[in-house]
Amino acid sequence: MLFFSRDVHKHALNRATCGGIMHVTRCNVVSHATNVSSRLHQSTRVWGWAPDAEVGDKTALLAHGVVKPGVDASHIRVSTWPEKRNDGKMLMFHSGAVIRAGKATHVDAVRCIFKFNQWARKKCRQRHMWHAAIGCPNMVLSGKLAHPPPSRFKDHWRCNHSPKFPGVALQTDERITPEVYPKSGAFIVPGVTTAKGAVAALRIVAEVALSAHEEAR
Repeated sequence: MLFFSRDVHKHALNRATCGGIMHVTRCNVVSHATNVSSRLHQSTRVWGWAPDAEVGDKTALLAHGVVKPGVDASHIRVSTWPEKRNDGKMLMFHSGAVIRAGKATHVDAVRCIFKFNQWARKKCRQRHMWHAAIGCPNMVLSGKLAHPPPSRFKDHWRCNHSPKFPGVALQTDERITPEVYPKSGAFIVPGVTTAKGAVAALRIVAEVALSAHEEAR
């Protein structure tokens, strides 16, 4: 996860394999973290100390969070902390689990979760605890084709579209469905979990666009 950028290049994301794509960038990285694990409970039995995975009383966080009145939610939404509001939005659950969504990289996502965990526990007067597990189950890429595809782009067998929506969804060999906007040439790739899947999806976008241009000649 921390070496996502390196792994992308390892799977050959370059002009030779993804020609026709002008640029691509990460526009959102969603990461999950938890303090609960079987090893944590095992340590409790062996060493006799309480894991205290839950943050406990979160009253101190309410001043910085968003809680909808009349809604029995299991989490508090916090836009980072008062000093800095550019490290993503955090959903903090009663169990101590945290979901973070924000821009930048996977490394940045992990860093922000560590910083938020430290701040939240200090705010709630709970001792600091390292997370048992952190993962990034979803990432969204955005980019643009060098040349907007012709109208016959929609007729490719991988494409699925409806006149109600401007985008064209592309079927890939991964559990990823890119969406291309032919008028502007922009596209988004949601649901990315691995570097291999990201490169495979981008190759499909480039191949379908190139095929449409060749048929239009």
